[in-house]
Amino acid sequence: MSAAADQDLGQDLGQNLSEDLGDEAIAAAILALLRARNPGVSICPSEVARRLRPSDWRPLMPQVRESAGRLVREGRLRATQRGKAVDPRTARGPIRLALPETLGEPNKGSCDDHNAKATTPPLDSGARSA
Repeated sequence: MSAAADQDLGQDLGQNLSEDLGDEAIAAAILALLRARNPGVSICPSEVARRLRPSDWRPLMPQVRESAGRLVREGRLRATQRGKAVDPRTARGPIRLALPETLGEPNKGSCDDHNAKATTPPLDSGARSA
Protein backbone atom coordinates (compact mmCIF):
# COMPACT_ATOMS: atom_id res chain seq x y z
CA MET A 1 0.00 0.00 0.00
CA SER A 2 1.36 3.42 -0.84
CA ALA A 3 2.01 5.94 1.90
CA ALA A 4 -0.71 8.19 0.46
CA ALA A 5 -3.26 5.35 0.41
CA ASP A 6 -2.25 4.35 3.93
CA GLN A 7 -2.73 7.95 5.08
CA ASP A 8 -6.12 8.14 3.32
CA LEU A 9 -7.23 4.96 5.09
CA GLY A 10 -6.14 6.38 8.43
CA GLN A 11 -7.93 9.66 7.78
CA ASP A 12 -11.09 7.86 6.65
CA LEU A 13 -11.08 5.65 9.74
CA GLY A 14 -10.33 8.55 12.04
CA GLN A 15 -12.95 10.83 10.51
CA ASN A 16 -15.65 8.21 10.47
CA LEU A 17 -14.96 6.60 13.82
CA SER A 18 -13.45 9.19 16.11
CA GLU A 19 -16.80 10.06 17.68
CA ASP A 20 -18.18 6.52 17.95
CA LEU A 21 -15.56 3.98 18.96
CA GLY A 22 -17.84 1.14 19.94
CA ASP A 23 -17.08 -2.53 19.30
CA GLU A 24 -18.53 -2.54 15.78
CA ALA A 25 -16.58 0.54 14.75
CA ILE A 26 -13.31 -0.88 16.07
CA ALA A 27 -13.98 -4.27 14.46
CA ALA A 28 -14.65 -2.52 11.15
CA ALA A 29 -11.36 -0.64 11.49
CA ILE A 30 -9.43 -3.86 12.18
CA LEU A 31 -10.88 -5.57 9.11
CA ALA A 32 -10.46 -2.50 6.88
CA LEU A 33 -6.80 -2.14 7.84
CA LEU A 34 -6.10 -5.81 7.16
CA ARG A 35 -7.93 -5.79 3.83
CA ALA A 36 -5.94 -2.74 2.73
CA ARG A 37 -2.64 -4.59 3.23
CA ASN A 38 -0.91 -7.15 1.07
CA PRO A 39 -2.32 -10.69 1.40
CA GLY A 40 -0.67 -12.64 4.19
CA VAL A 41 0.46 -9.59 6.15
CA SER A 42 -0.52 -9.35 9.80
CA ILE A 43 -0.91 -6.22 11.87
CA CYS A 44 -0.28 -5.16 15.44
CA PRO A 45 -3.40 -4.11 17.39
CA SER A 46 -1.65 -0.82 18.18
CA GLU A 47 -1.80 0.06 14.47
CA VAL A 48 -5.59 0.05 14.71
CA ALA A 49 -5.60 2.18 17.85
CA ARG A 50 -3.13 4.64 16.30
CA ARG A 51 -5.36 5.04 13.23
CA LEU A 52 -8.43 5.71 15.30
CA ARG A 53 -6.88 8.03 17.88
CA PRO A 54 -3.41 9.13 16.73
CA SER A 55 -2.75 11.46 19.66
CA ASP A 56 -4.28 9.31 22.42
CA TRP A 57 -4.19 5.71 21.20
CA ARG A 58 -2.94 3.79 24.26
CA PRO A 59 -6.21 3.98 26.24
CA LEU A 60 -7.96 2.43 23.24
CA MET A 61 -5.85 -0.77 23.31
CA PRO A 62 -8.12 -2.81 25.63
CA GLN A 63 -11.10 -2.04 23.37
CA VAL A 64 -9.13 -3.04 20.26
CA ARG A 65 -8.15 -6.36 21.85
CA GLU A 66 -11.73 -6.95 23.00
CA SER A 67 -13.07 -6.32 19.49
CA ALA A 68 -10.34 -8.54 18.03
CA GLY A 69 -11.38 -11.28 20.47
CA ARG A 70 -14.95 -11.12 19.23
CA LEU A 71 -13.78 -11.33 15.60
CA VAL A 72 -11.62 -14.35 16.48
CA ARG A 73 -14.57 -16.11 18.14
CA GLU A 74 -16.67 -15.39 15.03
CA GLY A 75 -13.96 -16.87 12.77
CA ARG A 76 -13.38 -13.55 11.00
CA LEU A 77 -9.89 -12.97 12.40
CA ARG A 78 -6.97 -14.87 13.84
CA ALA A 79 -4.65 -13.73 16.58
CA THR A 80 -1.20 -15.17 17.19
CA GLN A 81 1.73 -14.74 19.53
CA ARG A 82 5.04 -16.23 18.47
CA GLY A 83 3.16 -18.18 15.79
CA LYS A 84 0.61 -19.79 18.14
CA ALA A 85 -3.10 -18.96 18.27
CA VAL A 86 -4.08 -16.84 21.26
CA ASP A 87 -7.11 -15.05 22.63
CA PRO A 88 -6.35 -11.34 22.13
CA ARG A 89 -8.37 -10.48 25.24
CA THR A 90 -6.16 -12.48 27.58
CA ALA A 91 -2.77 -12.70 25.83
CA ARG A 92 -0.03 -10.70 27.51
CA GLY A 93 2.58 -9.02 25.36
CA PRO A 94 2.68 -8.38 21.62
CA ILE A 95 0.27 -10.21 19.35
CA ARG A 96 -0.44 -10.17 15.61
CA LEU A 97 -3.82 -10.01 13.89
CA ALA A 98 -4.51 -11.49 10.45
CA LEU A 99 -7.39 -12.48 8.26
CA PRO A 100 -8.27 -16.19 8.49
CA GLU A 101 -7.34 -16.72 4.82
CA THR A 102 -3.73 -16.45 5.92
CA LEU A 103 -3.91 -19.49 8.23
CA GLY A 104 -0.73 -21.48 7.95
CA GLU A 105 1.25 -18.37 7.01
CA PRO A 106 3.92 -17.26 9.44
CA ASN A 107 3.44 -13.88 11.11
CA LYS A 108 4.98 -11.18 8.99
CA GLY A 109 6.06 -7.76 10.04
CA SER A 110 6.20 -6.23 13.44
CA CYS A 111 4.48 -3.38 15.18
CA ASP A 112 7.20 -1.14 13.76
CA ASP A 113 7.10 -2.58 10.24
CA HIS A 114 3.42 -2.88 9.34
CA ASN A 115 4.06 -2.63 5.60
CA ALA A 116 6.17 -5.78 5.42
CA LYS A 117 5.52 -7.95 2.39
CA ALA A 118 5.12 -11.71 2.44
CA THR A 119 8.54 -13.01 1.45
CA THR A 120 8.81 -16.39 3.15
CA PRO A 121 9.37 -19.07 0.50
CA PRO A 122 7.22 -22.21 0.62
CA LEU A 123 8.71 -25.26 2.27
CA ASP A 124 10.18 -27.81 -0.13
CA SER A 125 8.32 -31.03 0.71
CA GLY A 126 11.12 -33.05 -0.86
CA ALA A 127 13.82 -31.62 1.39
CA ARG A 128 15.11 -33.82 4.18
CA SER A 129 16.88 -32.71 7.31
CA ALA A 130 20.20 -34.27 8.27
